[in-house]
Amino acid sequence: MSTPELRRAATVVVARDSPRGPEVLMLRRHVRLDFVGDAYVFPGGAVDADDADIEAIDISSEEADARLSTTRGRAFFVAAVREIFEESGLLLATQAGRALSAADLSSLADDREKLNARDVAFRDLIVERDLHLLARDLIFFAHWVTPVGPPRRYDTRFFMVEAPLDQIASHDGEETVSSLWVTPTEALERHYRGELEMIFPTIRTLTELATFDSVAQMRSVFRARRDIPRREPVLIERDGDIVPVLPDES
Repeated sequence: MSTPELRRAATVVVARDSPRGPEVLMLRRHVRLDFVGDAYVFPGGAVDADDADIEAIDISSEEADARLSTTRGRAFFVAAVREIFEESGLLLATQAGRALSAADLSSLADDREKLNARDVAFRDLIVERDLHLLARDLIFFAHWVTPVGPPRRYDTRFFMVEAPLDQIASHDGEETVSSLWVTPTEALERHYRGELEMIFPTIRTLTELATFDSVAQMRSVFRARRDIPRREPVLIERDGDIVPVLPDES
């Protein structure tokens, strides 16, 4: 069997401070989805072909490529903003040169439904609504590649961003069927109790996020990170199960 082609993708940890410490937004994928159905994930998805053509964004191609150490890097940032909007309803953008108001967000709810139904293209929506995407606050902090074996494989850049003020996150009801704000520690505890199904990169990311005391600390550490390694697990058999492990770990 041939190895599936790697698809470029973006995943975003949306974080906010709370009295219990930093919380992250997690979404439960529909059980009928082919890829990680019923799992709790961070917002994210594949880079679309149109994402590379969108220029109404506050990061240049040169800066995006430098941050990600790749070419056509700006498409990852566009995909990150688009996927956050599609899956959680949060939009990192200005409209007509000003911050989004409550009325703007209310009117954009219909556009989100059309976008998810593929009745409108993201690039057309940007033009029609006079939007300018805000991507410079997205911090690239991890690079995960799906192991050889699954029928779909993704080359995924992981970003984090602080949740925009005065916006309320909500699942879309189709691809994502529930949503919750949860501390990384609580998410891990619930996973190990069998309440929240998760995949390997999500678990490893939450384990790192659990070490931070605030979103500001998270941002500071991630912004200072350089030479981010590509993490590609391998699948091995352990006690009768197929499990992912990183090659450089015991």
